[in-house]
Order: sequence, then structure tokens, then C-alpha cells
Amino acid sequence: MGLWATYVVCRTGSDLAEVSAITERSEGLDWSDERPGSWKIGQYLGHELTADSDDLLLDLTAETGAPALLAHVMDSNAAVVQGCDPGGGVWQAGLAVFEDFEYYLSPAEAADMAYAWGLTAGLTPHRGQLLEVFNTPGPHPDVREPLSALFAALGLPEGG
Repeated sequence: MGLWATYVVCRTGSDLAEVSAITERSEGLDWSDERPGSWKIGQYLGHELTADSDDLLLDLTAETGAPALLAHVMDSNAAVVQGCDPGGGVWQAGLAVFEDFEYYLSPAEAADMAYAWGLTAGLTPHRGQLLEVFNTPGPHPDVREPLSALFAALGLPEGG
């Protein structure tokens, strides 16, 4: 059985263990990465953050006052990526999902939404790289590789 987890990406001056939008829904953080500019990436094992992920994103952006992103990893080989910014709606895209699965935005639409999210977040996203990432064929042997590429394409600073 592969990895089932949710990655949370947000900008906050607090430790992720102190962000109530997350702690109210999760039993605990598996690991986290602090990045320059108060960006945090955390991994939460299991399915607990998938149940009301739209509300989680809305609460997280309201609490932090900044855009937030979730990536729900499914069995290590695909992910559902969701983004939201304060005052905006939630968007959802597939990453390395089966090509015939039409529930998500097209790769071009996903790249456009992610690009806009990155700009709103004050980052320097790379549209071409985002399109490449969202065109990753699925299932992928380890979706954490395209997730890392997504974070880089969004312009998230490298870990410090």
C-alpha cells in the first residue's frame, strides 16, 4: 500500500501545529518544511484532511490571510491539488491522474489557476513549468516528484 497523505502549503508566521484550521481537523503533523518568506509545507498522513477540504482551505486562508494549497496524495501515484486565496474560490486539479478521468480541470486550465494563485501569493510562478507538471501522465511511480516540481514551478522558495 502506498502513501495516503495531504500536503498543506501556506504562509504563516505560526508553526503549523498552531494553525487552528488544521489542528481542528487533524491528529497531527507527520513532518514539515519551513521555507523563506514564512512559507510552510506540512505532510499529514491518512485521509483526515480530505473530508471537508474546501472548508479547510477557506478557513486556512481566512486564518492566515494568505493563499493556501492542498495536495491530497492517493496511493503514492496521483494527487488532487486544491488552491484558494483570501476572497477567492477553491480550484481543484488532478496531478498524475489517469488521462480518462475528466473530473478535474484540464492541464492548461490547472496551469492557469496555479499561475494566478502563485501571483496572488506574491511568488514568481512559471507558466510553462506548471503546464508540464499538470501534464504529468498518471499514474506516476512516486507523485512526490511532480509535487516537488509543482512547488518549484509555483515559485515557492527553497527550504532553508
